[in-house]
Amino acid sequence: MRNIAVSWIIVPVTVGLLLFAPAAGFAQSEPETGNAEDPSGDRGVARTHSPADGPNQDMNALHERIQSRIQESPALDAGQREKMERNLERCLHLGMRDYQVEGLFPMPGEHGRMDAAHLLDMQERVLASADSGLPADLLADKIREGRMKGVAPDVLAGVMQRLETHMSVAHREMGLAVAEGVTPTGNERAERHLQRGLALDMWRGLHEEDLEQIREHASQRAMHMGCSTIDLAAAAETATELIEQGIEPARARDMVGMGLDQGYSAQEMRQIGQMVMSSTMHGAPSEETLRWMEHHMHNGAQTDEMMRQMMQHGWLGPRDMYG
Repeated sequence: MRNIAVSWIIVPVTVGLLLFAPAAGFAQSEPETGNAEDPSGDRGVARTHSPADGPNQDMNALHERIQSRIQESPALDAGQREKMERNLERCLHLGMRDYQVEGLFPMPGEHGRMDAAHLLDMQERVLASADSGLPADLLADKIREGRMKGVAPDVLAGVMQRLETHMSVAHREMGLAVAEGVTPTGNERAERHLQRGLALDMWRGLHEEDLEQIREHASQRAMHMGCSTIDLAAAAETATELIEQGIEPARARDMVGMGLDQGYSAQEMRQIGQMVMSSTMHGAPSEETLRWMEHHMHNGAQTDEMMRQMMQHGWLGPRDMYG
């Protein structure tokens, strides 16, 4: 087991941006790098970095704009308008982005129109998630994109339910980890952002049992050398990336579990995923590469040294190591 300082720096990664899975039957644009199931709108930056605190728009102008749409919508009766205006006030206090809030209320024109009952239900679900400490902005993102694509309300509701389940599991596992000694960031918004990342991992293919076992490794590490919620989130994301590369879920979680046990920092954990993805693109035999990496991780090898040796094997190029 290595004795190293925990790093709080995450290597950025760019992945395709899509909200809905092909199984849902939605029209999709082509992903940038082959990831066909990602409801995130922030995958081009390190997901374990917290967004800046505070709203990013003129709240008064946003309030007036949406309130005007509520008042002018012919699909709403007086009672529905009153409920929506109350929900608008609550949404504005969540600190979501302007486009996230707008996606929950009547939109101009025919495109994306949804009946009042479904709109009110979705608003209430977002607000209930926020009240429970869940990353409600993730649901708001999904609703907005689904409406812009003209997704049927019942289909969108089903997709929301799936994501709500992932969010609840992420919230539970992060809470258990902290109760078991894993160190939180100390920033409530940052912690919700990390939970958002865990929910996205599950959306992309990480199973509940995978996350549970990764959390157990993080808790065990916390007892001996310290572990942060950022380290836990980086391990879960790396396992997800390995699964997307075709590695069996059990093997992927075992690899990141080994990394946590050895004291790998969040940055080093992300480098493990980068090495696997880059070596695959260079045509390295997958099983040979994985066995080699597992052997060196078991012995506590530094990731920089592993990358240098992989270059010597021809599995990586200079751009993979130095960007």
